[in-house]
Amino acid sequence: MPTQPAVSDSQALASPYAARITAELPRLFSMLDRQEHSKSYGCLDRTHWCWKFTDFPGARFQEGAYALAAVATLPFPGNRYAGLPQAEAWATAALLYWSRIQHADGSFDEAYPHEQSLAATAVSAFHAAEAFRRLQGRLSVPQRNTVESALRKAGRWLCRSGETHGILTNHLAAAAGALHHAGELLAERDFLQRRDHFLEIILKHQSAEGWLHEYGGADPGYQTLGMFYLARIWQQSREGRLLTTLKRASAFLLEVIHPDRTLGGETGSRDTEFFFPAAFEILAPHDPQAAAIAAWMRPAVADQQAAGLAAMDPYNFFPMLNNYLFAQEAAGPIPAQRPAFGFEREGERHFAEAGLLVKSTPRYFAILGLSKGGVLKAWDRTTGQPVIADGGYAGLTRGGELVSSLWLQHPGEAGIENAGNSWRIQKQFRRLPRKTFSPGPFFLFRLFNLTIGRLPAAALWLKRLLVGALLYRHRTAPIALTRTIALEPDWIEVVDHLISTASRPLPMRWLRRPGKFSVRHMGSSRYFQPTDLSGIKGSSPDLSDDWNRNGELRLRYRFPFGAGR
Repeated sequence: MPTQPAVSDSQALASPYAARITAELPRLFSMLDRQEHSKSYGCLDRTHWCWKFTDFPGARFQEGAYALAAVATLPFPGNRYAGLPQAEAWATAALLYWSRIQHADGSFDEAYPHEQSLAATAVSAFHAAEAFRRLQGRLSVPQRNTVESALRKAGRWLCRSGETHGILTNHLAAAAGALHHAGELLAERDFLQRRDHFLEIILKHQSAEGWLHEYGGADPGYQTLGMFYLARIWQQSREGRLLTTLKRASAFLLEVIHPDRTLGGETGSRDTEFFFPAAFEILAPHDPQAAAIAAWMRPAVADQQAAGLAAMDPYNFFPMLNNYLFAQEAAGPIPAQRPAFGFEREGERHFAEAGLLVKSTPRYFAILGLSKGGVLKAWDRTTGQPVIADGGYAGLTRGGELVSSLWLQHPGEAGIENAGNSWRIQKQFRRLPRKTFSPGPFFLFRLFNLTIGRLPAAALWLKRLLVGALLYRHRTAPIALTRTIALEPDWIEVVDHLISTASRPLPMRWLRRPGKFSVRHMGSSRYFQPTDLSGIKGSSPDLSDDWNRNGELRLRYRFPFGAGR
């Protein structure tokens, strides 16, 4: 693989993480109920304990116990709190509160009461175990016993539970990580065997192209998080097959990371754009590809070019803060030479299983989301700046339904043809949900949660129902798109043909190409990045009048690169 000189600005940033962490410490402490007399002392769900707007504390917020423990015990530049007894007491309180909100069966809730969530149990237990490792010698015997009991109950629940609505590597890896910690800390062999079960699922479903499954496809943003849990297990176990898996995953990301130090978005299976850096800092001494990613993305952490800590809402604040703390601890010098990124190597690479195409010419770097209706993103090779963001089409029917060509389809089921530098994609529009709760349905939902929903079988049924309704159960809309994209050395051309598949065109209030957009239900998508405010080509005006009149649209645009553009 070709190598490139080290990135000079990343060399200057030996660690950008400390500055970002210390800037967020006031927010960390403000999220915590710090009053010892309080019933919720140690709770990190501020909406619950302070505003009192919610009727249960979300367990995922207690992941902040690790951040508190690390800040209390880990010296790093700008950390004024390491070694302070009060900081240790607050970290301990958060860990004990996590233990208190656990269900008797060992599970935890994330989205609603009695959810019995695999994600909440796995991820919160992973970070609780990491916090316990840091605080173990400072806890009293009763405190240690309390936390160990909670970890044991969580481990036993994970031994009999699994992810039932898809392959989500980041959830499975968190479960493996939680079981790894609990098994090692508590000397529970069954936990380690169950850890291996989750790891086998991940390894079995890793694509030959290197990417890790997230709801049926490749999602670079979530892959950086899933890789962290795997890297942490490898860091402690030194299991060779995990390092091999992680190297293959890094190799895939090396191909699809963007020239402007962002990643993911609408071309990914879950539309996420956040970047979790810790896996690459952990792996950097052992994998040149991971080292290259760490080096390239450090400036993006420093200047917030990629969606990072400052952009996170409360639900991803603690996972990202914890990840920065692990990255800060692992960060070291970057090797002088590094492998080249996909945007630095001319040529075309087709990831058929992912439904992705990347192409780099002397003029531009482009990513084409074949499995998502021909989503197109392109960057100028000279400046590294984004110039095209074309997510396809979205519209609102006169009946109030959202329809779009932007939905994930298995590449084997999609109509994809290639001829030279041209790709032709056929896509049927789907009707997509855009519901939010209103008081009546929410009352019925909560009534179910507090009655029948307490039963494990009912909780599992409800989770499957919600996931199916929000992610999978999309009805076809009578609009067909045929998109032809020519990726020539000096220019890109997009030709679209939309036609009604019904006797009358579906009446639209509006129909357009929004440019960069997302319609998938995904709480971890759509975080702000500076490029969201840049003038990127790819959008169109409202086309609904022509559509309603003719039931057919033909559009073409060409973008030239280089001199005279």
